[in-house]
Amino acid sequence: GVGGAVLLTGQPWRGALTDGGDSALSTQENALLCEEGVKQVMVVPLRYTGLRGETRTEGVAYVATRRRVAWTDKTVVTARRVGELVARAVRDAQRVFEVTERWQQMWAQLATSGEPADRQLDRVARQIAADVRAVLRSGIGIVFRLDSASGALHSLAQDGEVIPGEVVPAIRRGQVLPPGCGCAGRAVALRRPFIAPDYASGCVVIPPIMAEVVPKLPTHTTMSFPLLVGHDVIGAVTVGRLKTMPGVDYSIEDVRVATQLSRIAAPMLARAQRAADHARPEQGASELSRLAGSLTQSLSVSAVCEQLVHSVLALVHGTGAVIWNSKGESMFAEVRQAGIL
Repeated sequence: GVGGAVLLTGQPWRGALTDGGDSALSTQENALLCEEGVKQVMVVPLRYTGLRGETRTEGVAYVATRRRVAWTDKTVVTARRVGELVARAVRDAQRVFEVTERWQQMWAQLATSGEPADRQLDRVARQIAADVRAVLRSGIGIVFRLDSASGALHSLAQDGEVIPGEVVPAIRRGQVLPPGCGCAGRAVALRRPFIAPDYASGCVVIPPIMAEVVPKLPTHTTMSFPLLVGHDVIGAVTVGRLKTMPGVDYSIEDVRVATQLSRIAAPMLARAQRAADHARPEQGASELSRLAGSLTQSLSVSAVCEQLVHSVLALVHGTGAVIWNSKGESMFAEVRQAGIL
């Protein structure tokens, strides 16, 4: 049909409909327009310029009238300009809608999956990081939860990299941003989205874990927005882009979309966090009970240490643990690589 042709060519189309329709229109287009008594129809592309300067067509708009007066060239030009103005908003609305549906479906599946609450929290955070990064056309997405007692932000999930293909220190799961640090800390303090046009320019307090690497990174811009449930901030999301060319900075439209996403993500993440927090004491009590039972079966130091290490790893979902005595001598070490101590 005409809509498909406009998608391919990027050029508007206009025409008159007789009682039998128009041969250029598809059967479906003819049926819809004739049923509405349309006499004149115009189809314009919804196009905008992407981050790399490319022209992107996000859809088409049908404009119709029941009058027999033909569209003028000036009207077609105006309609095309309107199509360019709303193209980005249409694209964002569609993607936010798709993300909302995907998150709702995921939550419904998790509710009946029987998965441990901690794993459910991981899945929710990872999905939020991935979808927010994609919708906001960013190279990286990070989800943090706020520790209300200390004001620190704890990383729950990350998707993507600042520099694809290169190995650089990153905000991995479980790492901590001290209060007020980073773009996320600034957004939490302000309780609104915050954009750092150049992360290393001094507009944010660089977290200690990134202090050495940030000066070596190419220039990149970040945007963080708080996750609010009612009046309470429960966390934040950060996205980032490399500034490879002008016009890559986050815009007012990006802030609007980020605000929409935060309203959807915050209550879902809060529910997952509450479930994990509720399950953790029960899991801890169960693990400590098993540990106490195992310690009564053997009094050897090596056996006690081994049981203790395995129980601690299970409690905190750790990847490595070491026990030292009062002299600083290692008494038992988990065989897996401990990583950073």
